[in-house]
Amino acid sequence: MSNKDEEKLELLREINESLKVVRKLTEIQLRGPIKDELAEFASSKERRKMWMLCDGALSTIEISKQVGVSPRAVQYFVQDGLKAGFVRVDRRGYPSRTIDWIPPEWEKIPGERPKEESKT
Repeated sequence: MSNKDEEKLELLREINESLKVVRKLTEIQLRGPIKDELAEFASSKERRKMWMLCDGALSTIEISKQVGVSPRAVQYFVQDGLKAGFVRVDRRGYPSRTIDWIPPEWEKIPGERPKEESKT
């Protein structure tokens, strides 16, 4: 790699670090309004679970099985999320959050059994 390429790479790293700081500050500043909008969008226990599972790794069918709802219910959730700007679908049938944030109180949903840790 040439010296000029190394300088460009270093500059890109610096820009990336600056963007991370700006993103974090913006998230902190907007946490209240985002939480309010998200609470309205994910208004039930099932919808909160769908939100948590929308990470781009699971299909709508896999999400429906984990949440215990019909695939159509997940499709409605994704459609609502697309309209609200909370969800995107980069790969057909695999929704992901546009805002990668889960309110801390959603981590434990009342009445839900704790997940077993994998023994790998």
